Amino acid sequence: MAVRSKSLLKRKLSRLKAGLREDLERLVAEGKLAEAVEKARREALLDPAGAAEFVMSLQTEVGRDQIASGAVGLLKEDLKSLLAEGETGEAVDWCCHETGLDPKKAALVIEHLKDETPASLRDKTVKTVDDLGDQLRSDVDQLLVQGKTMDALRKLRKEKGLGLAVASAVINRLRKQDVPDARQTLLNQKLEQLKDAVRADVISLLENGQSMQALHKLRDASGLDLPCSHQLLAKLRSEEGIDDLEKAAEARLSGLEGKVKAEIQEFLNQGDRLHAIKLCQKKTGLALGVAAAVVDAVARHQGVELTVPAEAAEPAALEKMPDPVPDDSLVESAWELARAPEQEEIPVFDEGPLARPPAAPSPKPLGSRSTPKLLEQAFELPEYFKDAFGPSPESEHTSSSSELPAQDPPAQTAEPTQPE
Repeated sequence: MAVRSKSLLKRKLSRLKAGLREDLERLVAEGKLAEAVEKARREALLDPAGAAEFVMSLQTEVGRDQIASGAVGLLKEDLKSLLAEGETGEAVDWCCHETGLDPKKAALVIEHLKDETPASLRDKTVKTVDDLGDQLRSDVDQLLVQGKTMDALRKLRKEKGLGLAVASAVINRLRKQDVPDARQTLLNQKLEQLKDAVRADVISLLENGQSMQALHKLRDASGLDLPCSHQLLAKLRSEEGIDDLEKAAEARLSGLEGKVKAEIQEFLNQGDRLHAIKLCQKKTGLALGVAAAVVDAVARHQGVELTVPAEAAEPAALEKMPDPVPDDSLVESAWELARAPEQEEIPVFDEGPLARPPAAPSPKPLGSRSTPKLLEQAFELPEYFKDAFGPSPESEHTSSSSELPAQDPPAQTAEPTQPE
């Protein structure tokens, strides 16, 4: 997948009005990333995934020192830390929680972050780790065990003169090699120091399937970085026995709206469990596993016998299922294309669900793109959308050919009868 054009984001940033830039910086400093993403998307005319990357770049410029004490850390660093730990799913969930994006657009942001780690950076990271002295490595390891990632990063950059990207990669590599006993000791201490009220709130959130909110609250209370907070949450889950999805589903089922429950029952009566799970996930915002457990709980209460095909039991099959609830994201995309300047650079993705052919070298008018045709295949466009996009080349060709006068083919005409 091609990386989103950084020059586009820079041009968008340079063209921002001073007032809008100040508003975005204020929202970022207050930790209101979701609100900043929405404002950037609306006023800078960016798609949701691009707006999230744009706000992350702006957050990096603002700097951690200027962010309010109660706000989260730099989102880009947190996501890269999770990716370095191999927690891609957690990175997507955390991006959704912090930016307000839906899972598909958040997954697109995560894919872009993966592409920002070239092989040369990995090679330099390995060499730097090998060249660390015993004393420096001991100091950095001690800071990491205490959950002071930013202090370890600053010390490493100061001692070795590294750039931010290399230093962050070194920190992630050292964290993987962390001493398990020291980390477990830290987690045990943090669990003992948790206040009863905070612990009860976190457990309640976990039982309701709100793992991201629980992680956010636990991180604020413990003062740990994101990877340590994730491990602390897993330890709390294990101690409290909250991994029982059936118990979490029963707790969530009691608060389910009657209309949503009726729609789930309708899908179940038709034998369509996958669409029922997709509907439950969209309406309630639950994680995939909890949503599936809720649907199974509804089926148990109604006495519905579920039969799932073998090929549909795979998780990938659920992701490919069409959404049963109408979504206006396609309409928003159409408006964004209609309002975009004709010379604006539009990112091209080489693969994935947003794949389309690369643009021609010479810019073409907006109406000449094939987007209206693709949208018409999805749903019938209103007339104001067709006016915004302009006529497609196929429609122009058809209309021009239909306006030509009809001509009788000479080979098909009958011979005139001769008089006797």
